[in-house]
Amino acid sequence: MADTQVSNNSAVIRELQGRGVDQATGTFGNHTVRLSGAKPLRIDKIKPDRIPFQGFRTATRIARGAEGLGQAAAKTLSVLTQSGKLDARALLGAIRTAHEYAQRLGKLGTDAPSSALELFAPHVEGMTNLELAKAYQMLATTDADLLMTALVHEGRSNPEASDARRCAETLFDLQALLPQR
Repeated sequence: MADTQVSNNSAVIRELQGRGVDQATGTFGNHTVRLSGAKPLRIDKIKPDRIPFQGFRTATRIARGAEGLGQAAAKTLSVLTQSGKLDARALLGAIRTAHEYAQRLGKLGTDAPSSALELFAPHVEGMTNLELAKAYQMLATTDADLLMTALVHEGRSNPEASDARRCAETLFDLQALLPQR
């Protein structure tokens, strides 16, 4: 895929530049975001991780769904605590997987977490101070800023990008949930 140029209105470009996000950080446009020289990522087609068979009985589906939801939330936070650059594909995949599990649990009539705060709060409570600092610092990078801006822009400009809107909402909720260090 060829380099994607920022072709958005000048207000978005000035806003990004004011926050320190420039061409060196990455670009977005035409349903795609590219972070720090990584491969372009289609943000209107965010794929969840593979979800294994949940079983035939409702009780089994609920138990496996709740376990999978916890694993997806833990994976999301572990992606944020990695050293190095933000892995946007892994982060968005884990968030989409958590949304998929929550949606499935909701269809089964269980009390699935209705917000990212409710989903991630138990896992954030179990994190060490070092992990909390790493996760917050990862969300404060220019890569994360560009990713969130691209998700918001995609959600506004593409009526079919509900997954991008949910991922953006989750990232903003995580940013609010993680304590500033």
